[in-house]
Amino acid sequence: MICEIMPIENIPSVYLQTEYSILICKLSYTQKNESDPFINIQFKMKSTTEENNIVKSVIEKIIKNKCSVTQINIEFVEIKKGVDILSVYINAFGAVAKLANLDVMDDIIAGSFTKGEYQACVTYLVKEKTIINLYFNGPVDLKEVMSECEKEAEKNEKFLKLELKKFYEKK
Repeated sequence: MICEIMPIENIPSVYLQTEYSILICKLSYTQKNESDPFINIQFKMKSTTEENNIVKSVIEKIIKNKCSVTQINIEFVEIKKGVDILSVYINAFGAVAKLANLDVMDDIIAGSFTKGEYQACVTYLVKEKTIINLYFNGPVDLKEVMSECEKEAEKNEKFLKLELKKFYEKK
């Protein structure tokens, strides 16, 4: 996954590109005193109610009551229906959460890995030791998938931290 931090209309934003999607996430958030986060995800393309509900419920599960940011607006642009759209959303949210300095992504690993013509994607809650999303299109070994996804998640996080550092040094 390619992940670039770039300003769009002076709004912190994230550009992500995978083999099957291109998305731009624009981030805005408000801080309130209420303990329950309010999350608003905006899809620029048409999406089904079911997709909205799945994504919202997963993000709510991840974010829980860990942060004071209570409203997050994410705008997805040019999503091509493809392999595992939920993993794309999760990864996008992860990148945006890092931009907002939300302490949520230490608990989650989301990644995808390709072996030959097969692809596997997994989203895993670390503390709860629970897989919340798994997709694969061929005979892959789950332990190998988890191991590869952990490596990819670590690599993405290091890359994102470097990009964030560069982004904020420019300001």
